[in-house]
Amino acid sequence: MNGLLVGAERYAWKLLLETMAEASKRGTAIQSYTKGAVTGLILITSMTIRTDMQIQSLSFTASSGKRDALDVTISLAHMPRPGILAKLLDIASVGVAALADWGGN
Repeated sequence: MNGLLVGAERYAWKLLLETMAEASKRGTAIQSYTKGAVTGLILITSMTIRTDMQIQSLSFTASSGKRDALDVTISLAHMPRPGILAKLLDIASVGVAALADWGGN
C-alpha cells in the first residue's frame, strides 16, 4: 500500500504507523483477548477481512517538492496460525465479502 501523510500531524501518524508495525510482530491487545488465538493486526477492506496480519516493511520518504507531506509505503503479509480457527476466520471472511456484494446489488 502507498499513501501520503500530510499536514502538521504527519509525524504523529508516522509514529503511530511505526508503533503498529512493531505491535503486529510482537502482539496486540487482540492477542490477549483471544488468549493467543488471533495475533497481529486486523485488515478490513471492501473485499475481505483478514486477521493475523503483519507489517513486513514500512518506509517513509520526504522530499523538498512535498514539504508538508511524507510518502509512506507499507507491505503486509497474512501470517495465520495453523489450526481450525484460522480456517474458520477465512471462511467467515468469504461469507462477509459475499454478503457485502449481495447487499450492494
